[in-house]
Amino acid sequence: AKSSRAFDSRGCPRRRSTNLIICCPCHEPPSRWAADNTVAMDDEPPRHSPSRDDEAAVQRLLEKVLTETLLYRPERPLEFAVQYLDELCGDTTEIVKAFRRLVAAQRSPDQFLDECAAVYAAMAAASESAPYCGRDDCARLAKACAVDMPEHICDMFVERIEASCGVIVDFEQFSAIARACVDCRGVTRDCRDAWHLLEPGRPDAVVEREDLLRIAPQLVLPNRSSFTLDEVLEAVVESQEIDTTPGEDVGTYDSFLRKSVT
Repeated sequence: AKSSRAFDSRGCPRRRSTNLIICCPCHEPPSRWAADNTVAMDDEPPRHSPSRDDEAAVQRLLEKVLTETLLYRPERPLEFAVQYLDELCGDTTEIVKAFRRLVAAQRSPDQFLDECAAVYAAMAAASESAPYCGRDDCARLAKACAVDMPEHICDMFVERIEASCGVIVDFEQFSAIARACVDCRGVTRDCRDAWHLLEPGRPDAVVEREDLLRIAPQLVLPNRSSFTLDEVLEAVVESQEIDTTPGEDVGTYDSFLRKSVT
């Protein structure tokens, strides 16, 4: 048989509170009971459940990210997706957007040219040399591509870029400089990846030449047996060809504009 202490004189089950025994509307202060005889939980914040509009907005956002990733097929899709989400949800300038697409199109020559024209137009619009880009704009592009390098190597690369262009830089010269900058950025990241594979967590380690070339055969290294990461990055910058003579497939900025209009 159940103990009579578990019930009060009205037959209600007892439940202890800090101030009084409560269990039902007959023992609860009236102000805490709603019309449907439920206790008002004023100590807990109301929970917000996502609406169908919220779910649809998230779905559209993910579809945009997936479409953009499939369009550019970047080498680092996760990083690309995160940057694109930040671009969609944040306040990003047109120059930053164009630069992200330029880097993503590195392996596609035709698409790279299109994105290069977009970068040129965005930078020229805010340039002191408008409607053209200038030496300072090329230096900004070089700094953006050298962000993964140590500061002294970044400065070395920017100096090489500045020395290779004039005060006014037309689209043909800019496209050649952009190719050199993006290629150097890609090799730099490959070097860091190689160090991570060979010496995880030890960016200051010394790596044998043979081991390094086995992972990154595209590197052009001095005839030495071992290297530090900084020494390899210096060799990358020094060996980077910066030829501002446009190739036959570059075209002109005017021809790009005509193609985009037609």
